Amino acid sequence: MATLFQPILELWQRLTLGQRAGLILTIGIVAAVVAGAVSYTTRPVMTTLYTGLDQKDAAAVVDGLRDQDVPYEVSSDGSTIKVPKESVNSLRLNFADLGLPHSGEIGYELFDKPMLGMTDFVQKMNFHRALEGEIARTLMELDAVEGARVHLVLPTQRLFREDNKPATASVVLQLKGGASLSQRQVQAIANMTAYSVEGLETEYITIVDSHGNLLTSNARDDMAGLSSTQLEVQNSIETNLERKALTLLEDVLGPGKARVKVTAKLNWDRSERTTENYDPEQVATLSEEVQTVEGGENGNTEKIVTNYNVPRTVEKYVPETGNIERIWASVLIDGEYEETQAEDGTVTKAYKERSAEELAKFQTLVAGAIGIDPTRQDELTVLSFQFTEPESEQLAPTGGGLMTMLPKILEKVVLAVIIILIFLLAKSLLGKLSERVPALPGSAMTTAAGLPTGASAITGGAGGAHLTAGSSVPALSEGQVASHPIGVPGGQVVVEEQNSGGPKVTFRRKDQNIVIDEEGPSVETLKHQELVRRTTKYIEENPENAAQIMRSWILEVSS
Repeated sequence: MATLFQPILELWQRLTLGQRAGLILTIGIVAAVVAGAVSYTTRPVMTTLYTGLDQKDAAAVVDGLRDQDVPYEVSSDGSTIKVPKESVNSLRLNFADLGLPHSGEIGYELFDKPMLGMTDFVQKMNFHRALEGEIARTLMELDAVEGARVHLVLPTQRLFREDNKPATASVVLQLKGGASLSQRQVQAIANMTAYSVEGLETEYITIVDSHGNLLTSNARDDMAGLSSTQLEVQNSIETNLERKALTLLEDVLGPGKARVKVTAKLNWDRSERTTENYDPEQVATLSEEVQTVEGGENGNTEKIVTNYNVPRTVEKYVPETGNIERIWASVLIDGEYEETQAEDGTVTKAYKERSAEELAKFQTLVAGAIGIDPTRQDELTVLSFQFTEPESEQLAPTGGGLMTMLPKILEKVVLAVIIILIFLLAKSLLGKLSERVPALPGSAMTTAAGLPTGASAITGGAGGAHLTAGSSVPALSEGQVASHPIGVPGGQVVVEEQNSGGPKVTFRRKDQNIVIDEEGPSVETLKHQELVRRTTKYIEENPENAAQIMRSWILEVSS
């Protein structure tokens, strides 16, 4: 274990006080950012447990959540409580077993407890409240509805029918975020409410949303309701025809290579025709009657009466509404692209329009797919154009599931980017720190140079040469020229001026002399040569330590 952490300890000992503080601060920032990112991405998805609670019930529910150690969120008004999505169903069952919440919509459980001495008025009011609560509960079971309030007006029955007033109802719906109700769904809610209350008709029901928008149309305006239905049917037919033609073209051309738009005119005329046809050529004799008239100068006279049956055909023709009266269709087809490679290797694409023969074939295919009828004067236009973004529709998301998962995917991507940036920052900082210290530990460098531990070493730069001592020998620069030697452990350093004006630094020792001359090789070259020599000597004398240092470098590069 000591061998494993030895390089780290040696690196830590070689850092200055400022470098140690910077490293500790960087590690702290990295740990804080990583902890915050992990906490943000792993937080639970909260969903509504109860809404519309009064303060008493909200406090009871919050106490129950605290007892079960379940995280929760309370809205600013205290009427809505949210819990993790995976726990909402089990928590509702647990609170229902405890009889919570007491507020909200009250249903028929209002009559579970016997109430002695209840007057007829109170009995009717309780029934009224229970009926409103049960209808509201049923409406909140719909996927798009988050909350509902129902108000019923049930007039007292009068003795005479002309004195009776119709029952009315008002429904307020709180829709979920991004949800909407179609006209059919609104009509279904009105029908459900009407059949839940005796004597209530759909035309006396008003439905609005929480923003005050009227959802029900005037049921007594038959033409308005019919126009809305006609528009929905027309859009459905046009979409179906476009899908048929587009599917056929994409099977031949490929995805994103064609566009189809269809406009259909439907016949909504309501007419009833009755026709009666008589065929005189097919007359049939039903009966003949001979009548004899007595008297007269000529005696008795006979009169023959013949009854004929003339065939009659009665036809009653009631055409169906919503038949297709005429179709207009437009088809755009992308052309072909020819690739050419230049001498420099660049590839260019040249657009080429479809030929007339190809367009005629596509027109025949589309006409058969959407049912073009020349007798109705249908029109079909097929043209070839260059698309600006031929793959836009192919790459566009088509499913609602992807949109639902998009926030989670973005969270993962942001977390990955943050981790990568932190890694690059830490690596850059460690790289700068390693550039400021020797490549080998200080003890190894002094050993490789043949100096005792704590001895000085000479470094040079473009501005001159200086002596780096352990703790007691100051650094020498060009301004500190001495005509006498400066003693250091194991030898002495002499800085003297030459006739050329350049400084000459000599390190004298019993077994070697290191001379740094400005007119000779550069200081960096001498430094590199000396470093290579000392490193080679250190490896020969300390192979185990050298192998350990090499392993640490390899691990750092591989990571």
